[in-house]
Amino acid sequence: MIRSEFEISDMVVRNLDWRNGTLTVIKESDHLLRRFGEVDVVKVEPRGAVQVFRQQADEIWALLSGQVSLHLQDQRQDSPSQGAEVDLDISQDSPQAVLIPFGVLCKVFSTPGATLVRISTHQDGSHPGDDAP
Repeated sequence: MIRSEFEISDMVVRNLDWRNGTLTVIKESDHLLRRFGEVDVVKVEPRGAVQVFRQQADEIWALLSGQVSLHLQDQRQDSPSQGAEVDLDISQDSPQAVLIPFGVLCKVFSTPGATLVRISTHQDGSHPGDDAP
């Protein structure tokens, strides 16, 4: 199931399922990313946080282990949802992938610690002003 009814325009959350030991985060038929730039595995230490802001890159984040709280804020000047904020909790018991549009600040918090995969349309450092882990 894909949810897109968030206060931040273009934000999408997709429920994921483990099938035969495989967690598929994104498929071509999902039509969520227009191109591919980089894939990273990101570890958030217990009681840790990671902050990401990409001016040009859309990103998909998916939890592999642990649990996280995401705080997102739309900082796009021309966005119909400029200034909107969304809080989202994700646990490994009900895995989800989150499409974070470019221009949206994302803070990832984890109390027990967590491991996530991050898929981006552009590789890190390819645009000035990008702030990636």
